[in-house]
Amino acid sequence: MLKLNEGRIPVMSLCRSPVAQSLTANFIQIGFPKLPAAASETHFGIVRQFIQDCNANHPKCVPSKPSTMPTRLLYLGSLEMPALRIYKTKATDSFQYTALSHRWGLGPDFFCTNQKNLKEYEESISFDNLPNTFKNAVETTRKLSVQYLWIDSLCIIQKSEDDDGDFATEALRMEDVFSSAYCILAASSAMGPKDGFLVPRKNNDSLIFEMGGQTVYVCRFMDDFDSHVLQGPLSERGWVMQERALARRTIFFTDRQTYFDKLISFLGDPNFPSKIAIENTGSDRGERIRLYEDFYRQYSRLDFTRWTDRPIAISGLQKRLLRDLEIEGGFGVFDDGRSLLQRSLLWKRAEDVSTLEKVLLLSGEPIAVPSWSWMGYKNAIDYLDLPLGAVDWTPDEIVSPWAGETKTSEINDGQKVGQLKAIARGFIVGKDHETEFRIFYDNAKPSEAGAKTLKCVVMGRAVAKTPVEETTHYVLVIAPISMSNEESIYERAGVGYMAGSYIDFADAGQLQMVTVH
Repeated sequence: MLKLNEGRIPVMSLCRSPVAQSLTANFIQIGFPKLPAAASETHFGIVRQFIQDCNANHPKCVPSKPSTMPTRLLYLGSLEMPALRIYKTKATDSFQYTALSHRWGLGPDFFCTNQKNLKEYEESISFDNLPNTFKNAVETTRKLSVQYLWIDSLCIIQKSEDDDGDFATEALRMEDVFSSAYCILAASSAMGPKDGFLVPRKNNDSLIFEMGGQTVYVCRFMDDFDSHVLQGPLSERGWVMQERALARRTIFFTDRQTYFDKLISFLGDPNFPSKIAIENTGSDRGERIRLYEDFYRQYSRLDFTRWTDRPIAISGLQKRLLRDLEIEGGFGVFDDGRSLLQRSLLWKRAEDVSTLEKVLLLSGEPIAVPSWSWMGYKNAIDYLDLPLGAVDWTPDEIVSPWAGETKTSEINDGQKVGQLKAIARGFIVGKDHETEFRIFYDNAKPSEAGAKTLKCVVMGRAVAKTPVEETTHYVLVIAPISMSNEESIYERAGVGYMAGSYIDFADAGQLQMVTVH
């Protein structure tokens, strides 16, 4: 291999024919610059070898027979007796299946199951009518000697003109679907179902040299997982982060190369999320905080065909995180009874985002997500840069939505959330040039009159020996939406930091506890 400028990814490969003619040739890798054709027997043989090696040497990657099967699967028959139909599983079923991870594309003509064609598809589906990506998934699954395949658009009843389908309930089962699959087939380079993933590979030009009677090949380096997979079209899709994180193992089909992987950062750990679990002594609290913040930063930059899926497409993974970390939370916010609630509420729009755009239903109404959650918006987010171990948190200023005494409701994706209660304090809006004051508004900076209606919730203050007036305070900024003698309701307007001199620190007993909707 040859690297340029100490780059992480090599740029060229040297390989040779199997028989070494000289001692020097022994240091050159045996190989050939041309990969076997996609969908050839040699190609599928390599894929099967990947799986067999993993089964033999990585027992944790082999899913045990699932206790909870997907509601529906595609029954494929076998190579000798092919079939294709939707099979509704029974409580006693327990067998292997693969799952397809793919982009839906722009539509509008998606190949889907709905109430109108469900009975027909339960009898038979024409292989010839399938889009290419689905055909390739069927062929690959059969070549792995697996008889069942899960594809979201076919195994979930999709919404039609006169029926809502069962997406709302099936979406909550994604944790089980992907973590129990025998393996995931990822169509990493396909932009949509029509593209397919068993496609002719892009050419990899090579030069041939004779060296002491030995044939040596020089070619472009073929293995670039970061470029081919992590930066590929599929990785831009919002659902893929959960699919990849929950999968035991994944085969990535690209237009350059086929990759087999069972580990992708901390998300691909077969025992995810052990790397950020509290009992894992190798992972301190600061590291866990940075990991989950980076995780949500990445997710917030992914794209959706339907933006209303944003809080749903991560719910299975989030559920596992909350369960394994033994904490409360939802909608991208964690509450461990210490400081995670305050930290995760102090998110802001990313630097390259000028204003946050709400996710709307077809009716034009916003989706049912609290204003303090970034999942109700389409845009990328970041977090306030808070020093680890150097903030005194103020738990008395806020009551968690998951506290026992708060009223609890259930949002449409099954995530339960109560009311966020907080002490609303007045503050003086500082000038733009004042270094002790900075607010990151979710939308345009309010008018002078609008700014006077804003309040702040103090989340914490920098650990310092300076007087309160000079100490930096980290705040959630809120705006009124409904005021009455019985209850004052606010919504989030931004976050920021300011010296204590800007904040009204009247006795908390004289201040109102408000609801942040």
